[in-house]
Amino acid sequence: MALNPKTSGDHEILVISSGSTIPKLLQSEIERLNTRLPLVNPRIRRSLNLKDAHAQIGEVRPTLIVLDPETPPGDGMQSLREIPALLERIGAGAPILVALPRSDSSWARETILRSDLLVWNWDNLDSKLEDLLPLLLDPSKKRRLRAVIRLCQPEPVCDIKIGDASLVQNLRLNVKPGYRRNWREDDLQHLFDMENRTTAWTSLAEKGYFLFSAIFEEFGGALVDARNQGTIIDLRFEIDPDESSLFAMPIELLNREGTWQGFFCRITAMARRVKPRKAHEHRNAADRPVLLFVDASATRGTMQVIGLNGELESRSFRDLSSAVAAEQEELERLKNYCSLEVLKPAAGTSLKDTLRERLSDSSKPPPEIIHFTGHAISPTAGSTELIFPSSRLGEVERLSVEVLATWLPEETQLVVLSACQGISMDTARFLHAARGIAVLGFRCQVQAKPAAEFMINFYKERLKQRESVADAYKNACFVGNVANSAWAAAVLLDHD
Repeated sequence: MALNPKTSGDHEILVISSGSTIPKLLQSEIERLNTRLPLVNPRIRRSLNLKDAHAQIGEVRPTLIVLDPETPPGDGMQSLREIPALLERIGAGAPILVALPRSDSSWARETILRSDLLVWNWDNLDSKLEDLLPLLLDPSKKRRLRAVIRLCQPEPVCDIKIGDASLVQNLRLNVKPGYRRNWREDDLQHLFDMENRTTAWTSLAEKGYFLFSAIFEEFGGALVDARNQGTIIDLRFEIDPDESSLFAMPIELLNREGTWQGFFCRITAMARRVKPRKAHEHRNAADRPVLLFVDASATRGTMQVIGLNGELESRSFRDLSSAVAAEQEELERLKNYCSLEVLKPAAGTSLKDTLRERLSDSSKPPPEIIHFTGHAISPTAGSTELIFPSSRLGEVERLSVEVLATWLPEETQLVVLSACQGISMDTARFLHAARGIAVLGFRCQVQAKPAAEFMINFYKERLKQRESVADAYKNACFVGNVANSAWAAAVLLDHD
């Protein structure tokens, strides 16, 4: 790695600390890194107070400043606790590495917003100088932060990385009581069904604003401000499978401004994720991936499910062929960017059985993408199931996502469920986490035509523009508007 600081002579590192711990740790790390240190012949200077540090900075013009925030002012005044005042007192003209034993929310906000300041959590084994120093001494013109918010009780925990460099680790966010409400009881369906779309989106934006305040406050504001300043923000919300109430939380609607334009899903590459059972290896999209199109839109019939009161209730399904035909037609226009295969059952064979046989057929190229379009259900009691047409009049066939997961070949990277209620904790646990793949679908009931439009916008970004799955999802949401309800119901499960 060629860094500018290595192109000249010796370099000064100014350590600002009244204690001995940080200077000793730094010296030990410099000796450990040796030639891997992106500085030639570094010399360590020491300042025991901020006043002396200010004078030395003006005199020696150090290449790097290592700051202990507990360093006394040295001028008889009280210790400075406000970060802007502390940094102003130093008057630094060099990159600053703040040395802390563990992550701190105030310094984390500064790290998010400033490329000339990073935090070295010396008690954290993942916080390594060999990762942090190149970012400070030779910063990229385009920063990309990966923030993972682990949703758990009693409060969420945050990690942030730039590449391999750990900026924030195990930072507990101070949340408001609204974070702990039972989101399973917060029915969003009636908002998606409202005839007045403007009122509906205003209500959804208000929910997103409430949720943003409950989880993030100033820390989340720093992420949004960094994005507005040009930093690329990747967000992953990790949810433990046992936290089903947190899975119901509508994090896609997070919204600092409280406007429909400000939904996080429209402005930030974001996804939910559940930790995979095995190590997940990122695979770049093939030039022309095999896309298996499973058209179950002609499903008509009824089935019995267990309702809220524990009693059986009837669910009916209508033919969606008209909207899905347009979806298939648009995908065929992307044939230069994918190998589209429409699943066709043989006479006397059901579509469900045909799907199982195709996914186990080693004589054909395995599909990297499986696109199911039709109906799905996630009843209050019971598993999430995809609904297939049946040869028996008035009936349907059912396929649980748990069983579907066992059919998938290793090469499958993405499952798209263009169906109402296809995204659930079941989907996250069995399809996404157990198989280590991305899944895109809808949390609740949406109209067939807007759903098809959303999916086509996603594929244009993923296949034609070759965006990452998360960026393609974001851009598809951004194309949506008040009149189209599907994008705000869309949910992505992804690791990368």
